[in-house]
Amino acid sequence: MGWGAGGSCTPRPPIRPQPAPETRVITVVFLGLLLDLLAFTLLLPLLPGLLESHARAHFLSAPLTGAVSDRLGRRPVMLLSLAGLASSYAVWAASRSFAAFLASRVIGGISKGNVSLSTAIVADLGSPPARSRGMAVIGVAFSLGFTLGPMLGASLPVEMAPWLALLFALSDLLFIFCFLPETLPPEKRAPSFTLGFRGAADLLSPLALLRFSAVARGPDPPTGVRLGSLRRLGLVYFLYLFLFSGLEYTLSFLAHQRFQFSSLQQGKMFFFIGLTMATIQGTYARRIRPGQEMAAVKRAILLLVPAFLLIGWGHTLPVLGLGLLLYSFAAAVVVPCLSSVVAGYGSPGQKGVVMGTLRSLGALARAAGPMVAAAASSPAAAAPRGGLRRDHSLLPPDWPSQEAQDPPSQGACDTPAWTLRTRLRNRPGFLFACLLPSATQGVSQASERQNKAAVSPQVPPPGQALPPHSAAGAEQEPNTPRSPTEQSAPGLLPTRTAVGVESQGRPEGWGSAPRG
Repeated sequence: MGWGAGGSCTPRPPIRPQPAPETRVITVVFLGLLLDLLAFTLLLPLLPGLLESHARAHFLSAPLTGAVSDRLGRRPVMLLSLAGLASSYAVWAASRSFAAFLASRVIGGISKGNVSLSTAIVADLGSPPARSRGMAVIGVAFSLGFTLGPMLGASLPVEMAPWLALLFALSDLLFIFCFLPETLPPEKRAPSFTLGFRGAADLLSPLALLRFSAVARGPDPPTGVRLGSLRRLGLVYFLYLFLFSGLEYTLSFLAHQRFQFSSLQQGKMFFFIGLTMATIQGTYARRIRPGQEMAAVKRAILLLVPAFLLIGWGHTLPVLGLGLLLYSFAAAVVVPCLSSVVAGYGSPGQKGVVMGTLRSLGALARAAGPMVAAAASSPAAAAPRGGLRRDHSLLPPDWPSQEAQDPPSQGACDTPAWTLRTRLRNRPGFLFACLLPSATQGVSQASERQNKAAVSPQVPPPGQALPPHSAAGAEQEPNTPRSPTEQSAPGLLPTRTAVGVESQGRPEGWGSAPRG
């Protein structure tokens, strides 16, 4: 109470309760990670196959980032990581070649330590309920990022995607600089860089990674029983993400081959997955009490068995939808709960190495899972006898139709316009086709020889002219002009002409009337 100038008693304004530091940290981590994931997932509708190289680079950089943050603190290393991400998007925006674009992705993967740093920041929180809530919020950020980012990237022109990603990255850098506090006090930091880097070097070996050698050799390591439990948790985390990323990589091709999904329908399918994950993580996962995480993980992993069976064997949309629902539920629970449990292992000065090890396992699984899944479901294995189908049913749904535009020559695959506008817009099958032109050329030539043998053109005796309308004469019309594309396009994929005969030049259906 205080007395005013007129002698009246005027009450003081009520003091608003300040948010707890833990709540502030979780909020800042959520918003910063969401901005980063929006920038990162803009690339998904352009070329998801390049995420393998990004994951491999992240696998190498995550343990080093965690080791440095254990010595210098979370905040400066987070700012350095975000600056590297912003520079990678700047290189992407300024790139005029496919090699420069790949270089930008590698730079982004090396700088992608902010994800492991976010989990380390949450692991620094004192109370177990705050750590569980923080890990669930990180899962919500991933779900929202992988739901909104691809939709935003698919709806924008290709030229705008890198600039928008750069804007998100710079906003994230400024936001973290202004609002993120330091969560690792100096008295709890690692004593030197030597121990951290020595432990991080162990993470470059997959076997040492699975054994958590960096944690076992560090200061104040866990006991034998807890170390064995930590290794089992890491193995479960790796196997889960290995299967998850393999299905995620091949789901687009399965939906297109079995249900003839267009790009819009596939976008709706992934939106359904992301929305389901965000709903479950925001309602069910964040309410899991400390100590009950492993029970929730076991239930979620058991749901993966019917989910994979329904998705793999289902031939109707309701069956596919039920499988995706179970798959989304498991994805929303397993990673946040396992991260929350692993965050309780190790001393305060080892949290960065522990979470960096876990994130490196995840990056290794995301790099290996798509490779194995792609080899198991390759176009050659899925195609009928005779190679790729002539109706392009094994090609991505975004492959331009015969009426869309003239196909470029093989050399045009290296031009920036074709690279950024067409190749990046399609699925990884197109990257496979352009990187192996000789293989596709061989398939095309074999199919053409089979079709020519089926037609059985008439061969006239020596000295006699060909009939004007014979099959062989129709292939060699001297008065029909040919475009440069027809004369110099030996590496194109086989295409269907007006009469069903494949050719490597300009097919008759590409915006031109069929010849007689």
